[in-house]
Amino acid sequence: MRGRSRSAAFLPAAFPACVFFSLAALRLCAAPLFISEIMYHDADPVFSLEFVEIHNAGGEAAELSGWRLEGAVRYAFPEGTVIGAGDYLVVAEDPEDIFVQYGVEALGPYRGRLNNGGETLVLFDSAGTEVDRVDYDDTWPWPVVADGGGPSLERIDFEPAAGDDPSVWSPAENADAWRLVERVGHATSTGYRLWLTAAGECLIDDVELTPLDAPWENLVRNGTFDEDAASWRGFGGHRSSKWESEEGYEAPGSFRIVSKGAGSQSSSAVTFSMSSNPTPWGLYRLRFRVKPVSGACELEGAFLGGGTPLKVPLSGIGTPGKPNSAARPGRPPVLLSRRIFPAEPTSGDAVELRAEFANPETIREVVLHYRLNFGREKEETVTGEGGGRWRVEIPPARSKTAVRYRFTVKTETEEFSFPRPDDPTPYYGYFVYDGEDESPLPFVWLFIGGPELSRLNADIWSRNYVRGTIVFGREVYDNIRVRYRGGSVRSHPKKFYK
Repeated sequence: MRGRSRSAAFLPAAFPACVFFSLAALRLCAAPLFISEIMYHDADPVFSLEFVEIHNAGGEAAELSGWRLEGAVRYAFPEGTVIGAGDYLVVAEDPEDIFVQYGVEALGPYRGRLNNGGETLVLFDSAGTEVDRVDYDDTWPWPVVADGGGPSLERIDFEPAAGDDPSVWSPAENADAWRLVERVGHATSTGYRLWLTAAGECLIDDVELTPLDAPWENLVRNGTFDEDAASWRGFGGHRSSKWESEEGYEAPGSFRIVSKGAGSQSSSAVTFSMSSNPTPWGLYRLRFRVKPVSGACELEGAFLGGGTPLKVPLSGIGTPGKPNSAARPGRPPVLLSRRIFPAEPTSGDAVELRAEFANPETIREVVLHYRLNFGREKEETVTGEGGGRWRVEIPPARSKTAVRYRFTVKTETEEFSFPRPDDPTPYYGYFVYDGEDESPLPFVWLFIGGPELSRLNADIWSRNYVRGTIVFGREVYDNIRVRYRGGSVRSHPKKFYK
């Protein structure tokens, strides 16, 4: 269930005149129209940001009277709807929330929901002819970060393509856009902290912490940063955080959060003082604007006493009603499939890795990077076999080794990584195992690198997670997060994990 604030200005009663035109003043034509952007699983727990965007890639306006969207959602365009040449038209689940977050006026609401696991969207014209179709998915080779990671799916060009072709789609790349964050939860202490989950920087502005029963009372002493960052400070790896005088959301002045590495509430974060103490366990709304600058992947926050945690992905958020941020000339290479032989390698097996790429004519070189567990990364040049197929051999490894690998693909002008840099999993993997351990129960193998294990053991009572890799069966799941769990048992030699 989502809850949302209605404190901002919303849509007028009638849809804006910029979408409806006088039909007599236009020579309407069969312009090339495309489904150009899909936000099917937004990362916001407060605002409903699902939308579908239509783009007119032609040189003349197109009338949409009698047109409709079918499939995952259903929407009939109102009589008199016109999309101008080169324009973008948004249809949303909740037009008011789209306006609050993006400042864009959308049609809607549509009926139905965009399935988070993938579904079909079809655009029909007034004669019932299929104009465009997208069969999107939330699993690789589609961009998996679009499944709740923050970005929308954006079409990179407007040339003909099959509806299920993932090489035409990319996650939104407008990570440098300001976005609104709003959360409601219980105040569990008189202190609140924010931190980045990795090295990086972001800007925050217009910070408010208000009681639900007194929304005019902002407890943040200096949340607009008009003249300085008084009452704000960073400590630990966030101690370089400072006032930003030149840039802000609507006016100069903001706070630049700077992190040298993974932050935590207890040892590396940003904190601020309040004008008065929150009522214990009272309900409060935290609201602010944030703009990613570099690095990092998530902004987190919480009251010192716990309560509802804040997690904000610092990735692209989509560009409804505007040109796609991922648009580009020419289609890039995309990894379509990968297989290993043998499928279940043992310690005596060299492993042949075969990969297939879309748009192979653009590829100049493919390099494999691999690591044995958390060892030093090694490289192998991948051999092309034609038709988009490539092959490479990885030497044998010892039993109980998680072999983690990725590809770098070079064209004449660019370099691409697979998994993608914004993918939550930085490596693919396979498991080398001789089956020497016998048990009627299935094994789950947990791998934690040395530096991460040192962080975990530095404070066994911490609720902060470290990164690791698990293997279940023969499947390798990289970049999982793990910490110790339980009460007094944390001090026992045999640990329990969460």
